[in-house]
Amino acid sequence: MCWATNREPSLAQKVGKHCALILSTFKHYADEVGKTNWEEIQRLVVRDYTHANADPTKRRRVVIMPLVRPEPDVNKFAQGLLRLVDRDLEGRDRAV
Repeated sequence: MCWATNREPSLAQKVGKHCALILSTFKHYADEVGKTNWEEIQRLVVRDYTHANADPTKRRRVVIMPLVRPEPDVNKFAQGLLRLVDRDLEGRDRAV
């Protein structure tokens, strides 16, 4: 065994799944536009990958309506900021 599988035993399984996904994606687009049309295959893969991994919060409109309160609820404000940070971190993890 190599050092990579010692550190993460499921690495071989993950590589196999990704390899199968890459091959099936290539086959799908190669059947559609031809096996030697590399530029078009790349364009279609990038287009679909970008669309599939897009941030869903950017696809919808957010409407903010004010509430009348004499004092702001600091706890709710802090919870909202934490959720925003979590969502931002999840987006960065997805992009990597």
